[in-house]
Amino acid sequence: MNAEQLRCLCAVVEERGFTGAARRLFLSRPAVSQQVRALERELGVVLLDRSRRPVQTTEAGEAVYRYGVEVLERLAALREAVEQLKGLRAGRIRLVAGLGTGQYLLPPVIARFQRHHPGVRVELAVEAAATVFERVLRGTAELGISLGYQVPAGLVSRSLYRDAMVLVVGRGHPWARRGPQPLPLGALALQPLVVLGGPYLLSRRLLLEDALARVGLQPQVELEFDNIEAVKRVVATGEGAAFLFHSHVAAEVAAGILRVVAVAGLEIPVDFVAVWRPRQYLSPLVQEFLRFAESTIALQFQDIALARPSSG
Repeated sequence: MNAEQLRCLCAVVEERGFTGAARRLFLSRPAVSQQVRALERELGVVLLDRSRRPVQTTEAGEAVYRYGVEVLERLAALREAVEQLKGLRAGRIRLVAGLGTGQYLLPPVIARFQRHHPGVRVELAVEAAATVFERVLRGTAELGISLGYQVPAGLVSRSLYRDAMVLVVGRGHPWARRGPQPLPLGALALQPLVVLGGPYLLSRRLLLEDALARVGLQPQVELEFDNIEAVKRVVATGEGAAFLFHSHVAAEVAAGILRVVAVAGLEIPVDFVAVWRPRQYLSPLVQEFLRFAESTIALQFQDIALARPSSG
């Protein structure tokens, strides 16, 4: 058994087929198949059910896959530790983040981090929250950053930053001229909302519904989009109102395109977390990135004055 055989098996499982695995590993499909068959011969068991589409793991294959992920991670950590002992500032971080975090907060963080560490490559994938957790659990990402809502029990989570879901309207909406007086909850109950929906944004939709239910409100949905930018554009025209994370609308609020409206008795603070597996080795490079991200995002929140959103 060797690392290349394990790498090919893990790629087939994660890509759900030999073609995707070959593309990912920059190998031919027969080469990937040959490595997996060699591993099966050595272990004396069938690891993949090739009769099904997509390819499925057998019970033995699932066990070998889980251990294989850990072995490959340990080898990667060993290589990085040796490189750091040699004084080289190089390495790779495989990061997966939720849509909002990956679109609005992390790109400048990654750019600054790589400017400080020019030999480091940070690979960012942007996914739905559920997919973020799944990828970390399966070992296809070293670190996940997402909404700290319904984090699976099989992951370690650490709070990275706190955002708040706020009510926003366009500058032509009547509520935009309310001044500092908070909006009564009763008025909100009559206002149709533009909401985020679809599988990619299901977690934040459920979070909003839970928060409103706690104050006795059930949202009236007027329009639904699976894209944050689409919601912002519609609300900016004066059509309805929306609950979005403050960091995701900071640019539009600063430009006067959108207004934040405080609601009496309603605050929706939300923790965003970094996640990894319990027995996972966090390399010094990953730990340094976590520290850097935490401090850099904190500075971003100072700039957008997150602490107490106000209207007007």
